[in-house]
Amino acid sequence: MILDSWLKGWNILIFVLLILVALYLLTLIVNIVFVVSFKNMMARDNRGIRVSLSTKLDILRKAQEVIVANGLKITEKCAHSLRYLDSEDFFEAQTEDFVTSTEELVMVEKEISGILFSSRKLAKNDEVELIKSLLKDVNESLKTSTMAYNADVLGYNYWIRFTPCKFIFILFKTKIKKTI
Repeated sequence: MILDSWLKGWNILIFVLLILVALYLLTLIVNIVFVVSFKNMMARDNRGIRVSLSTKLDILRKAQEVIVANGLKITEKCAHSLRYLDSEDFFEAQTEDFVTSTEELVMVEKEISGILFSSRKLAKNDEVELIKSLLKDVNESLKTSTMAYNADVLGYNYWIRFTPCKFIFILFKTKIKKTI
């Protein structure tokens, strides 16, 4: 009788422990699902950023042609950058090549935009107006993709640092991503 009641107490304790383990495993599974989904969303946003930057590079090269065709000049540094920048430089947002190439592209865009907006010779050129419009559209697309990417990076970083489950990600040496 005493042994019987003692076993019933252990059964309840074991049942409670099993429920706690099941809840922890469920939390772990949900955490992994969130990490994987944020990683997939970051990859999607990275593709959007890559397409926007590659498109911007093509537009700036066309702008250079129009500027030169109208007898205006750009600096040698800008021309060199346009010659040697490659779409592959924008492949992965977390790399050093990406950061360097993006900074270079921003420098080129500033110079070319300055020429396009300040030159009286190009003021009424339809091709220049199209280039300005395309640059505005691609910059909006880039801004949207970058904001989405950064939001997904923050979500990803939150879930890999989520206290009850972070030991799994430490074990697999998962690295925190940086925003861009």
